[in-house]
Amino acid sequence: MDHGKICPSIIRPMIGIVDGRHVCIILISSALSSKNIFIMKDMTLESDEVLVSYEVTALFTCTPVQESLSIIKERLRNDSTLPEPTKLSSDQIMNLREFCLTTTYFQYDGEYYQQLEGASMGSPVSPIVANLFMEDFKRKALASLTTPIKFWGRYVDDTIVIIKRHFIDDFTAHINLLHPSIKLTMEMEENGKIPVLDVLIARDQQGQLRFQVHRKPTQTSQYLNFSSHHPLQHKLGVIWTLTDRADTIVTTEEDKQQELNSVRKSLAICCYQDWSWNTVVRNTARDKQCIPRQDAPPSKGNVAIPYVSGVTHSLCVWCD
Repeated sequence: MDHGKICPSIIRPMIGIVDGRHVCIILISSALSSKNIFIMKDMTLESDEVLVSYEVTALFTCTPVQESLSIIKERLRNDSTLPEPTKLSSDQIMNLREFCLTTTYFQYDGEYYQQLEGASMGSPVSPIVANLFMEDFKRKALASLTTPIKFWGRYVDDTIVIIKRHFIDDFTAHINLLHPSIKLTMEMEENGKIPVLDVLIARDQQGQLRFQVHRKPTQTSQYLNFSSHHPLQHKLGVIWTLTDRADTIVTTEEDKQQELNSVRKSLAICCYQDWSWNTVVRNTARDKQCIPRQDAPPSKGNVAIPYVSGVTHSLCVWCD
């Protein structure tokens, strides 16, 4: 039994829920969900308000295990829907959870070591545990905060806040004193712009916010080559992912068109042809007009088979 995969499926739904209500603003999707972009795009920043981003230093390996277990235990105790996803009791789940978090071993220079603190890198439970801990961290930060902030959004270890300029130092000191294991670095907007993961947030002179796709200076625009030995759906998926990101993140039509032109140019270098781009655009437009079926037939199950060009796709169509 793979305990590392069972536990995440049970505790993942707890993220974003406090006292039975979804109250935490968590940035999801590529960086910001469309919901949170819509929340921020309707905000107007005052002349003395600024955008500031924070990043937790080494969050996974600094996440306190025992405190995280206490948070999970409290969430389980308040979860009235627990019988639905599992037949395990809350005590059994906690035993599994503690086993996963306290039995991490590694080898270095011929010696074996046990990780005593922090969630292990690469474990499927680590992002969930870190998220739950950071939700509690935010709750405590806001409860003890004397400095008002307009917005707090988070994606794992990255946070974006809107705050008055003269409160920045006090706010930064406050959140860095909340827990001895959690330290956050700060970055302020520069020339009215600030990057948050793959989103560039910009403000105009009136304080209105605009969102664009952000690319680091080291970005190479190298994607899965269309002539490579991969299923067609994987290649079309590259187009869909990049166009969907533009549609989700970018807030003005002019910026969106520039982003799509940039994506199409990069994909052309990777041997993507016009018909592949047109196929994705056509299918996306069709899917937006479709109403999800309520009486969809049950899944027939999945079968994993090796990919062989010209054979696998035909076999999948035949089995569908």
